Amino acid sequence: MVESRFKGPGLYLLDEPESALSFQGQLQLLRVIHERARAGSQFIIATHSPILMGVPEAAIYELSDAGTRRQSYDDLPVVSLWRRFLTAPDLILDILLSDESHDTKNNSGAANELPTERCRR
Repeated sequence: MVESRFKGPGLYLLDEPESALSFQGQLQLLRVIHERARAGSQFIIATHSPILMGVPEAAIYELSDAGTRRQSYDDLPVVSLWRRFLTAPDLILDILLSDESHDTKNNSGAANELPTERCRR
């Protein structure tokens, strides 16, 4: 099904295409993007998916409060966090779900953002 969306060479703009895809679906989309890019297509993709960020030879730009900068795949914060989670899910969950990691009065802390400095233990 993914293949039918990208017919012929062209410029494709994708906004979070992973949102409705399973892990396997994201892998299939990565394969199709790679094949189409090798055939001359170009893709601009807004994504949070480390799978889709892993397209070989992709130029990755990280947009943040500090601005826009080109990043290598291994230096992306989302990739680091996923790796940490998959390596030690119990540690990450302990930090994320601990009483001290969030403040219910101002809705800040772990409920909104994983404290990355504490995950490096």
